Amino acid sequence: MKKERQMKQFMSKFLNAVSLFLLMFSMFSTPLVTVAETSEGTSSTEVVQPESAIEAPSSATEDTSTEAVSSEASVTETPAPAGGVRAAATRAPKEVDDVITSIKYTNNEGGELNWSLAPWATFKINATFALPNNKIHAGDTTTVSVPSQLIINSTDYELKGIDKDGNEQIAAYAHVDPTYKKLTLTYTDFAEKNSDVEGNFFFYVRVDHLLVPNAEKIPISLTVGNKIVPNDPPQPPVDYIGVEKPDTYTLNKVGSYNREATTPTLNYTIAINRKPINIKNAVLRDTLQFTNAKYDKNSFIVEKRSVGMGKC
Repeated sequence: MKKERQMKQFMSKFLNAVSLFLLMFSMFSTPLVTVAETSEGTSSTEVVQPESAIEAPSSATEDTSTEAVSSEASVTETPAPAGGVRAAATRAPKEVDDVITSIKYTNNEGGELNWSLAPWATFKINATFALPNNKIHAGDTTTVSVPSQLIINSTDYELKGIDKDGNEQIAAYAHVDPTYKKLTLTYTDFAEKNSDVEGNFFFYVRVDHLLVPNAEKIPISLTVGNKIVPNDPPQPPVDYIGVEKPDTYTLNKVGSYNREATTPTLNYTIAINRKPINIKNAVLRDTLQFTNAKYDKNSFIVEKRSVGMGKC
């Protein structure tokens, strides 16, 4: 009987101990799960503490997780390209052809060219342009070529343009390539940022007497990209007399235009009696065919040369 009573007491204590263990386990199981869930996003090791002791750290951990999610979301809005750092998109300059609306040739002073051209004689080509809206950006270009029989006799210069509000600024820079007989217009941001930009420009040309030694009638036009822009209104071809041989004439006058001087200057050379023949009581008179210039009396030089030297 005594052993049976002791066995009952042992079983009663054992059951009480198991009940107490289960009660304690149920009290600590919730914070253990909480700590486990909030610790998965961090690399640090968490110490398991009673529920009251880990409330503040748990709240702080939740705030940190929220901040991390927000930061990740902001990065997702502007992702960098795979394999490299995000770079600003750049636009390559392009060729713009449809800009020249009309051309016209004149003499150097802007009047009608109604005489035949000698070697070295220059004349003027005038052109108007209208830039298409929303198609031209700074750095874009237009290539303007002259006929192969001509040489461009101008240097680099600026093109002024006027927008729809009457504002005038530099719309393009013109670069002269005399070797390839072309102009390259490079546009500024004025052409990009303003609408209905238009204007006009001109340059000087002469006949390439090395390429065209004989008399010829030369049609005048411009080639813009692959498009030919004719005279508007139509004009007849320019009459060129060609290069005459020294022994075929008694009197000859040729001129050239010096734009590098402080004041634009026309230089003339008059060759007399290269045949030679006997000329008595000769009088030489020369009249300028324009009124906005005059001869510089101090510039006259008279030289006597033999025919064999090619000058007289």
